Amino acid sequence: DAFAERATHYTEAESTSSWSVPALGSLLTGRWPHHHGAGARRAGVATDAPLRADVVGWPAILGWNGYQVSAVSGDPTLAPYGLAAGFHRWDDAPELGPVPWLLEPIVAGGIDLGRFPRALGADEVTDRALAVLGADPGGKALLVVYGDAGGPFRHTDRELADVGLTTRPWPADDHDASLLRVDRAVGRLLEELPKEAIVVVVGDRGVRGLETRGPEQLWGHHLYPELTRVPLLLR
Repeated sequence: DAFAERATHYTEAESTSSWSVPALGSLLTGRWPHHHGAGARRAGVATDAPLRADVVGWPAILGWNGYQVSAVSGDPTLAPYGLAAGFHRWDDAPELGPVPWLLEPIVAGGIDLGRFPRALGADEVTDRALAVLGADPGGKALLVVYGDAGGPFRHTDRELADVGLTTRPWPADDHDASLLRVDRAVGRLLEELPKEAIVVVVGDRGVRGLETRGPEQLWGHHLYPELTRVPLLLR
């Protein structure tokens, strides 16, 4: 809210998709998903199609013009779709601790022990973003992606208590608590940016509650407003 007071706020912004991969592909290239190809559907079926090799986005254009273009992402599922194209550096790998010897063969085989791969939390994303910018952020372009509020939801019990428990269907409370974590991390990043920095804050998609659909359709299946209406602020 504090940033919005000093920024231009576009109140009717719509994402091109209710899934992060094609939505971010559009944000990076200015093209519709069926033109850039990343995660595009074929005959109504989701695909693992990457970003088309002949599609040029703003990261490459800025790089051609002398900018050092980097990204720090809390969503490790984006780069495999080719969304790191044009970036000099794409950082989405969390530091891993020692692996128990019984699990080493499983990890070495690339098998995910949970439903989702390991991901950077919002605080670590901000820490790494600030490290990329360093003492002299001039001549740098940086994409920062926070994944905590997009699922799987990541928050502490304290953050859940701060937003307050309600009787709303899941994942409303978990989403709000995760969003609070992201809000605080974004605020810390914005405080460190120079006043002359051009800043764009935008969402790629929303999350649908269980009062209307099952848990397998929280995103990526429909184009209802709660999934496609996104914040867009420019300073």
